[in-house]
Amino acid sequence: MGRLLSVFSLVATAATCAPAVAYPPNRAPGENNGYFFEVPGHDGIWMIDQGKRRHVHSGAWVALFDSRAPVAKIKMCQLEEFPVGPPITNDSYLAKSSSTERNFWSTGRYFWIDGGARRQFIGEAFRHHHFSEKHMKTLTNKELLDFSHGDPVREVKTDERPRLGGGDKRP
Repeated sequence: MGRLLSVFSLVATAATCAPAVAYPPNRAPGENNGYFFEVPGHDGIWMIDQGKRRHVHSGAWVALFDSRAPVAKIKMCQLEEFPVGPPITNDSYLAKSSSTERNFWSTGRYFWIDGGARRQFIGEAFRHHHFSEKHMKTLTNKELLDFSHGDPVREVKTDERPRLGGGDKRP
């Protein structure tokens, strides 16, 4: 009887779980990069990055992101549509290049130091992903080269980005 009840609960939950708010039809999972979600009753905020959900540690939220970034409330089953990625830890930080060397990164180029890798922001990705300059560090090119090369952070065009219904703003 208990097994039958748990199967019924699973079927009932699946039937009531609509696709995630920012996961519109005809979009690939990787096109949801930069969205923030939280599940009522569960601690934490998740960011979709490279098509995966990444738990954002509270210290990383303060150090990396704009406090006015929209955070959509969704069900756990909606969040679980996205594969699990590594957490965004308090060790992650933002950096910009201080170098003026020729044939190298221009001064002020922005990077996300994440999991031991430097990820360069492409186009308007910094703004579109709601990162904040508040705690940005300035590094030389030599210091930046100490990190392995990571996948770039690409922008999401605003005309392609669906509106996040039911979201709230973090203090």
